[in-house]
Amino acid sequence: MLSKYQLQIAHAVCGALGTLLFLPIGILIPRISRGLTTHRWWFPAHSIVNGLLGFAFITAAFGIAVANFDVDGGISSTTHRQLGVTLFALMFAQIGLGIFTHWVKARQGFHFNGRGPTNFLHMILGLVTVAIGWATTYEGLTSEWTLWGVRGPSAPGYKTGWAVIVAVESAIYLGCLALLPRQLNMESASRAAKGGQGLEANGAKETR
Repeated sequence: MLSKYQLQIAHAVCGALGTLLFLPIGILIPRISRGLTTHRWWFPAHSIVNGLLGFAFITAAFGIAVANFDVDGGISSTTHRQLGVTLFALMFAQIGLGIFTHWVKARQGFHFNGRGPTNFLHMILGLVTVAIGWATTYEGLTSEWTLWGVRGPSAPGYKTGWAVIVAVESAIYLGCLALLPRQLNMESASRAAKGGQGLEANGAKETR
């Protein structure tokens, strides 16, 4: 039987790995690779990092919290808990939207000249999910930790580490936006060469 402190650490580690490592890396993979090539080698990596690893660790963190920490006022009684529930729901929405965007829509012939609305929604919602994940972890390390911290408040180094990780990942993503013109030019040339089919239609053929 794990102690309350061990459960708290397990929850924090799972949540931090999901929100500070796997989710950001998952969106950086397509952001970088699509600026370098039109081949969809990035898609399996993106799916595994976000859809499997990110989802698994966030689900584990959520499950540990619900099963082991009795909350006065309900599961949404603090900012950390509200963000956690929102993040958990967004993960399901993102996985479902990703499956539809990259698999169902493409294979069923829903073609657009470039990207369809669901592609943009998936990208925007992905950024929102990462931001909420960051906020969830920060609230967990600050306000929520004081409620359950059986050994006192969290160490200042945790918050410093959070800030450094978020700053580095944000800088990398913003820097990679410089690849966007190259990406759009390559995709335009690829569509022209393949008869104007939508990007996901071409991608579906590559994954078969």
